[in-house]
Amino acid sequence: MWVVLSLRKITSIDISKVVIKQMQQLHSKQRLELKFIEMDVLQMSFDDNEFSVVLDKGTLDALMPEETQEVVERVNKMFQVCQLNFILRLYELYQKA
Repeated sequence: MWVVLSLRKITSIDISKVVIKQMQQLHSKQRLELKFIEMDVLQMSFDDNEFSVVLDKGTLDALMPEETQEVVERVNKMFQVCQLNFILRLYELYQKA
């Protein structure tokens, strides 16, 4: 994604401390502007509209097994950090309700 989209400021989060450490070690010397933060996607500390784009790589599948009102509200809250009204995923588009 870094090379293909020419993005320079990327923040990645994961609930796993191990994954974050691996990504920091893998990218720390070449891509200084990449940030890896250990964080639960359901309890993010980012401000609303902090990001221009949110790309999801499977989190939505895990958090949205059904489209009940409660699940949709939880997912919408998760994506309040994005300025846009949709989330880009491989082959899919999720629009905020």
